[in-house]
This record gives sequence, C-alpha cells and structure tokens, in this order.
Amino acid sequence: MNRGLVLAMALALASVSGGAARAQAPDPGGGGDPVVGIVNGEEIRRSEVVLLYQGLPQEYRRLPIPVLYMQLLNRLVDRKLGARAAERQGLQDDAEVKRRLDYFREQVLQERYLVLGVERVLTEARLRQAYERMVAGRAADEEVRARHILLETEAEAKAVIAELAAGADFVETAKARSSGPSAAEGGDLGYFARDNMVEAFAEAAFALATGEITQAPVKTRFGWHVIRLEDRRTTAPPSFEDSVAELRQTEAQLVIDELTAALREDAEIELFEPDGSKLAPPEAAEPKAQ
Repeated sequence: MNRGLVLAMALALASVSGGAARAQAPDPGGGGDPVVGIVNGEEIRRSEVVLLYQGLPQEYRRLPIPVLYMQLLNRLVDRKLGARAAERQGLQDDAEVKRRLDYFREQVLQERYLVLGVERVLTEARLRQAYERMVAGRAADEEVRARHILLETEAEAKAVIAELAAGADFVETAKARSSGPSAAEGGDLGYFARDNMVEAFAEAAFALATGEITQAPVKTRFGWHVIRLEDRRTTAPPSFEDSVAELRQTEAQLVIDELTAALREDAEIELFEPDGSKLAPPEAAEPKAQ
C-alpha cells in the first residue's frame, strides 16, 4: 500500500472512532482550533501543527505531539516565510510547482474520499458482523497453568525428579533449586497458551494430566526443565469490545479496497512501460520456466 493509502486508513480509523472533524485535525489539547502563531500577520492554527505531525515518519510519531510541539511550530513558521518569499518571486506560476500542487491535490482528494467512504460504510453493525464471522466456529483456546524447576544439566534434573518422586515438595524444591526467574514463586508460570512457550516445553506441559510431573527432563535453549501441571482451562473468544480496535483496522482496509476496486471497474485504464511504450501482456512478461 502506498503512503497515501496508509495515511487514508489512519484517518479513516480516526474518523470512525471519533468523527470526521477529528480525522481532519485531531485536537489533543481540546478547545477547538486556536491560533498558535502569527507570522507577518498570518495565523498558524493548531490543526496545522497536527497535520504536520501526521505526515512525519512513523519513528517520530512514536513521540507525542507535546514533545515535538516547538519543532513542529518552528517548521511551520519557516514554511510560511519560505512560501511567501517564493510567491513574491512569482514561483506559484512555475511549471514544476503547478505539477506538484496538482499531484498533492489529487492525493488529498483521494484520501478524503476514502475517509468519508470508510466513515459511511464502517458502521457498528458491520463491525459486529465481522466479529460474528471471527468467532463463528472458533474453538475455545486451551490454556494450562504449570510450575517448573529449571536446572543447568540433565543429571541435576533427573536428581530433582527422583527427589520429587520420593516425596519432596515441588514448590519448596523450585524455590531452592530452580535457576529460572519464577523460582521465588515456586516455579509458577501462571496460565499460558501453547504458542506462548517454546515448542518442547509446551508439548511436555500440555501432555500432562493435572498434578502430574514430567518423568524425564525437558530440554530447551534455557536449560533442563522439570514440569508439574497445576490446572487446565479453556478460554472464550475475546469480547466484541476487546476486539473492536483490531476489527476496525481490518474492516477499514477492506472498505478502502472495495472502494478502490469499484472505481477501477468503471474506469478505462491504459498502462505503459517506463519508456512510454506499450505494456507487454502479463503472460509475455513472465519469465519462462527453465
């Protein structure tokens, strides 16, 4: 997806969750869109700061607007000064300026079209339908709760298994012998799904019955484990409320794809090679198998 569509989707998500006005210019400080600067009598609004922030690369947008506020504001000051200087030289009539303005005008129009389209189509009813499809026929996830004793060698792990078989307390043995970070809790790892653990550990833990201890040490990259299964449970699918953010993102992208596909269906499109020559048919462009 190109950068324009990524931004369109981000704006679409914002508009669905909070209205089209916030999608155009979020208002992190509240109180409308106040003047935050004046350059030679020309106002700079807070919405301009937000729009500049939205156009930053992702790594910068990890920082909140207040952290970057003065840098953003000063960039807008410099931009206005530079733009007015260019206008005094008549550069608004320059062919390259006009070409780029037309390019960005189309991009902004496309983004706004997609934002409004997502806002119109992505209703709560559609999100709930998507949620029903997501959970339909979905098997309940299984989780287990286990304790373990982590040891450096297989011989040490076998010795611990023998001690436990002779009646040693698992919790106290874990506290005294385990080198894992859960030792202080008696080796308690809490509940976890199969995918949350390395394969060998998960396979051994899920194969146990409640209260059962592994009869052979389990090797992973962390060392040698002795495992006891404490409990087993199934978990229901996440609620609609817990899933809505993920659903909104997925469905917004689907709406964008649908809108774009519909436009292409009604369009006459011709594509050419980079040199302007006729584009080769797809079958001719594909390399032949050796």
